[in-house]
Amino acid sequence: NVTVNTDFAQVESDQMQVNLTRFSLYYPEKREFFLEGENYFNFNLGSTEPFYSRRIGLASNGSIVPIIAGARVMGKTGKTSIGAMDIETAQKDTLPATNYSVVRVKQDVLKESSVGMIAVSKLEPGRQNFVYGADFNYFNSHLKGNKNMGFGGALAQSYTSSLPQKTGLASRLFFDYPNDLINFSAVWERSGAGFNPEVGFQRRKDYQMYNAFFAITPRPKKIHFIQKFHFKLFDFNYFIDDKTHKLQSLWSEFRPLGFVTRSGEFFEFNIQRKAENLTEDFNIYGDVVIPKGEYWFTDWELQFATYRGRKVYGFFYTNWGGFYDGKRILYAGTLNWQISKHLQFSADYTHQRIFLPEGNFIVREISSHINFAVTPD
Repeated sequence: NVTVNTDFAQVESDQMQVNLTRFSLYYPEKREFFLEGENYFNFNLGSTEPFYSRRIGLASNGSIVPIIAGARVMGKTGKTSIGAMDIETAQKDTLPATNYSVVRVKQDVLKESSVGMIAVSKLEPGRQNFVYGADFNYFNSHLKGNKNMGFGGALAQSYTSSLPQKTGLASRLFFDYPNDLINFSAVWERSGAGFNPEVGFQRRKDYQMYNAFFAITPRPKKIHFIQKFHFKLFDFNYFIDDKTHKLQSLWSEFRPLGFVTRSGEFFEFNIQRKAENLTEDFNIYGDVVIPKGEYWFTDWELQFATYRGRKVYGFFYTNWGGFYDGKRILYAGTLNWQISKHLQFSADYTHQRIFLPEGNFIVREISSHINFAVTPD
């Protein structure tokens, strides 16, 4: 594929999000040129992505940076998958003309596993940024006959010519046992000082993350309307600072009751324990500033969804409890209506009421979409 003087003016705009965290928001790619074949460039470092196509042709404020030209090659031959892209953007305001490139190669090995590598570059006049890495993923869907099990890892290094610390490392290890009765997984991630993927995405920097998930999902024989229960014994993401090893954040969840019905509905009741360690005062909204310090709080949550195969279906949840040194109540819902085989309507609404000693405020987020599909018949 080749693109010249690409115009993204007709691309669907981003759905605005209100950020009540200290970390970057992730916006999905919506430009068709980058969506086609995007799986060829995936490299799993967890919450860090070495290649994030929205860095190309978009400034940090969301404005469009002109693309002069680009070329892309994707495909699979035998057991080898290859994705390669090279794009040149023009100078705009203070942004210099820049060349972006990425190469991703993945080789299938054994029956269901793979090894691979990635190389990403950003070249500006007198300045360079590179990320290069390798990964391995093992998966076996026939363990002891019909059980699933996987493990693997990835390692990447960045190089930035203009930084005092020019190189930095990021890594990830995982184990996964996703089965019908027992579902268990464990993950360790690290993004060290100096790791700087300028054509990638980092929600947070200089961290280590420990995650573990364990759920039991029995299928009852005597409760006929229940297809499967879902009891989550634990699920947590524990973030620490990579240098000091002190707490950054904690999110954990216990699910004493969850189930899926035979008609496709699901219900969850969750108890969440959270923590945030603010190393500086946090301006969360408007003139509301939360003082630095360590905060622990507990939330309660209910979720319910109807079967997605229906003409009209929805998802609803509410979450209430602590929020830093105050309280929060959240209501949210999604409604989808398949009007015809060509036309679909959806709407989302989120309502948050925040009560803090430093001030109270309300956040409302509303969005709607109309999808029209043209088919030959």
